[in-house]
Amino acid sequence: MKIGYLHLGKPEHGLHRYGRLLAAEARRRENLAVLEVQADLGPSWFSNLRVLWQAAKQLAEADIVHIQYNQAIWGNNFSVINLMVFMAGCKAPLAVTLHDVYWQQYAFKVRDMLTFLKAMYGFKASALWLLVNHASLLLVCTKEEKKRLASIDSIREKVDKKIAIIPHFVEARSLAVDKHQSRILLGIKEDIVVTLLGWIHRRKGHELLVEAMATLPENVRVIFAGKCSPGSETFLDGLFTLAKSLNVADRLQVTGYLTEDDLNLYLAATDVAVCPFKTCSASGSLSTWISARNPNILAYSLPQIEEYNHLVPGAISTFEPYTGEALSKAIFKLISSQAISTDRVDELGERLSLGSVFDSHQNCFDRYFIA
Repeated sequence: MKIGYLHLGKPEHGLHRYGRLLAAEARRRENLAVLEVQADLGPSWFSNLRVLWQAAKQLAEADIVHIQYNQAIWGNNFSVINLMVFMAGCKAPLAVTLHDVYWQQYAFKVRDMLTFLKAMYGFKASALWLLVNHASLLLVCTKEEKKRLASIDSIREKVDKKIAIIPHFVEARSLAVDKHQSRILLGIKEDIVVTLLGWIHRRKGHELLVEAMATLPENVRVIFAGKCSPGSETFLDGLFTLAKSLNVADRLQVTGYLTEDDLNLYLAATDVAVCPFKTCSASGSLSTWISARNPNILAYSLPQIEEYNHLVPGAISTFEPYTGEALSKAIFKLISSQAISTDRVDELGERLSLGSVFDSHQNCFDRYFIA
């Protein structure tokens, strides 16, 4: 079997990295051949169509083509036409991993007609409808994401037939330095470090963490370890405005894009890894913390987080309700605790290892494309 992988976006993007790591694992299997194509979409929508058409043609020799999808990496409002062009050029059966799915059924109300139409028939919904109808196999990382897709009456039957749940893998990671050494290199010294990892945008809970800082001890430093997502610059400015109004701006740091070596330094230096995602779990950020074996991972009590804790009870701490006060109390509880064993997060990392998760991919490919 020859598997084709399309790596869309810049190499530092999480979905680009996700596909690359799967492809690398596939190359280790003696019974598989791998074909990889990289493409990046620019500001010209017409040039992007040509790029995607050429990428599809390069993947023509594959028996299966596996792509990663979220709306942003496929061109936001142009995602529908971009997908249509790629699908028209790609003759191989298509397997699609849908990331960060939060499309749900909306009840029709006359006074909210525009909201209803946008939610059910807008660009985002139309792209998902296209993928569900065209792809041979749909993959999601959590039961909750499958539930959200299956809530749409018009696609429920196809979702049930085509979808499989495969958790986000946890890559092997070796931190070259310990917490003490990393803090010396970063100039953090004796502060307690609370880190929110990944792209900075509205859905990841950065604002809630700034609000929580107001009632945390003054020796707590908060680090946003990542880059501002395109279009979220005003949001980032607003975060610093809020931090200044709460007199915590001097304890807030934004790193910008991190190389792998720099990322490992911040992972090692962190006391509490905060994941205050409100509507959908950012599985990539969460998996990175698990790979770093941080025993103090704290997340909002989402259904996706419950799935992780179902695999290994107590591996991830949670907070609720979704308020700055509740988040602050949960952080304070963790930083006040004695040393916590990494056994639970170690076990979770082993159960979600790249090799184990790729086995699930291969089993799905065998079942859907060979049987």
